[in-house]
Amino acid sequence: MVSISIVVINIVLRTLMLSLLTWIGFHTESEQTSAIMTSIFVVQFFNTAILLILTNANTKYAGLGFLPFNGMYADLNFEWYNDIGASFIVTMLTAAVFPIIEFCIAFSMKTVFKFLDRGCKFSGETTKKNTIQAYINLYSGPEYAMHFKYSGMMNSVFVCFMYGIAIPMLFPICLLGFTILYTVEKLMITYFFRKPPMFDEKLNSSAITKMKYAPLFMMFFGYWCMSNVQLFTNTSGEIISALEPVETYHSMWSFAVNQALPLMVMGLVLLMIVFFDDLVRNTLIKCGILEAEEEDEVDEGLGTYWECLNAHDRYVWYLDEVHMQRNLGISTLGPEAFEILKDGKAGKKTMGTTPNYEIISNPRYAEAFQYVPVDYRDTEEEKETSDMVLKIMNLAYLPEAESNAFNFKPSSSRRRTTMAAKASINQA
Repeated sequence: MVSISIVVINIVLRTLMLSLLTWIGFHTESEQTSAIMTSIFVVQFFNTAILLILTNANTKYAGLGFLPFNGMYADLNFEWYNDIGASFIVTMLTAAVFPIIEFCIAFSMKTVFKFLDRGCKFSGETTKKNTIQAYINLYSGPEYAMHFKYSGMMNSVFVCFMYGIAIPMLFPICLLGFTILYTVEKLMITYFFRKPPMFDEKLNSSAITKMKYAPLFMMFFGYWCMSNVQLFTNTSGEIISALEPVETYHSMWSFAVNQALPLMVMGLVLLMIVFFDDLVRNTLIKCGILEAEEEDEVDEGLGTYWECLNAHDRYVWYLDEVHMQRNLGISTLGPEAFEILKDGKAGKKTMGTTPNYEIISNPRYAEAFQYVPVDYRDTEEEKETSDMVLKIMNLAYLPEAESNAFNFKPSSSRRRTTMAAKASINQA
């Protein structure tokens, strides 16, 4: 029950941290994503690996009597393995298979919502949605969130490294979890999620940078585990009371040349390398052990900007520009650039992300503004709303008289709907 509670609390913490940091906001999407990843990892790791052991620890016999922990376990004894060790195994097993459970829940909810939208029919072309964007949001699947996936992987790695020497079963469990996660993510990205954005290497580099601290937990906690006299010399105190921990004769300040010493030495070496990385690297380079890294100049064979536009982006941009010129009196491209956009051909390598700096070229902003591209507009309300967004985004291109007279009054279709509703109420 404790193990299941830990997994559930991790999900709650993930949701709370995601909502909190999204509400706080950051200057860039990369900063926000990195902050979410780090925050979720820290709270989940504390809840999974630290909180359980602290609430059951007794530091009196470990030479840390100044710490206010008076639990039942002064060391990694039989009772600790039977209680806390078993909880770690069940927790990590549950976390390993949870991606499957999470997918089943998400897929079931999506199926039920589609079923209700079709009027409780298993198939058909009817829908209760009033806009194309609402219809797309329901049938296109959720957005792919990458930050808390990294957090979950980092949590598994740190827990596995920290307790792996004491509980070797965690290593195959962690491998099982990564295998399941890889398989489920591949299938969900292909068949369930919307097409994810093109992520850069910053999030991955940030995760790898944090993971270099995992071996430190392994070495120092492993040293404590391997120096346990109850395990290796069968030395233990007498059981005086079932309510009191047994004397362990194992202290943080005791030191001996035994099987645990290599872990302590390696931990200290890794500590120096991690915290003095630049100094160690420069020293090794000066000694000729390492070679200085030089950035290679790579010619990717890219063409001009216009040649890097793919056919779809070029087509959508051209339709928007023609529509603005003919119907809104807005021209954002000069004659030469417009002709290149119209008649140009894509090169061998094209951009896979947002093609320009127009805000509504980003799908997230287009959805937030309820903007519908020209070739997807179906109703009069979509046309008026989307044209209003175009005018707002391109106020600088409007004639001065029109930009000065611009206001945010309701669209004509909205006014007609409101008047019809009032008329029906008056008749009733």
